[in-house]
Amino acid sequence: MSKNLILISILIVLFSFNAFAKETNNWKGIINPIEQEDWSIAKASHLLERAGFGGTPEEIKFIYNLGHILAVEYLVNYEKLPTKHLLKFEESNIHDPGL
Repeated sequence: MSKNLILISILIVLFSFNAFAKETNNWKGIINPIEQEDWSIAKASHLLERAGFGGTPEEIKFIYNLGHILAVEYLVNYEKLPTKHLLKFEESNIHDPGL
């Protein structure tokens, strides 16, 4: 089989997949919150990823158990979270203030 025939076959396959792909842009412009029945562990994990650096399995489960509305409120109002259980921050002095 020639290289041209192989290339043409690959292109036909790629374009045929694209031709049958259904564009679903019906979500564009919709800013309605999700419903409670749409809330899942996967969505809780995604929320933590979008809000920061993700979460441990325990944090994801905690956020999930709050429900979708309280989970967002919990993340947005982080200043109200208790921090007494955290270790005191120790300055390392490696930052150059001139930067």
